[in-house]
Amino acid sequence: EGSYLFRGLYRTGMAARVGSARVDVDSQMSFYLDAPHRDGLYLGDTSLNLAPVALPQLVWRVGVGARYMLDARLPGSGPREYSMGWNLSTSLDAFPGRPFVISARLDRGTLYQTPVWRGRATVGLVHERFELFAGYEHTQIERVALGGPLVGLRAWL
Repeated sequence: EGSYLFRGLYRTGMAARVGSARVDVDSQMSFYLDAPHRDGLYLGDTSLNLAPVALPQLVWRVGVGARYMLDARLPGSGPREYSMGWNLSTSLDAFPGRPFVISARLDRGTLYQTPVWRGRATVGLVHERFELFAGYEHTQIERVALGGPLVGLRAWL
């Protein structure tokens, strides 16, 4: 997926989920590029999820895991920063009728001792096993807001 967050800030991301209908592990990683300042940052999380509701038309998951951040500046251009913390998440995938998918996710966690919130919602159209989606994602790291519209492609295996 990709996103333009305004003022020369871009985000690309990828995610994967592996498991069964009731238990899975998901991981997502985003790369933020601040083009005017030639700086970058990786933010991601990995969680173990349980699905209290797993119906053909609705899947609700809750999870716990780790959140991580790595400074992506060029080697030699200063010290690299990194941090880890915990993450709690809840997500919902609704299938109201072919070919539509509505997905939402809310995360609460930390990077070291800094609070992190993330929320996203997407609406997609599925053809064969591929979903073209659009939506909005907002990540809040203490007082730093990183949010904007997004578009992406998801494969349902």
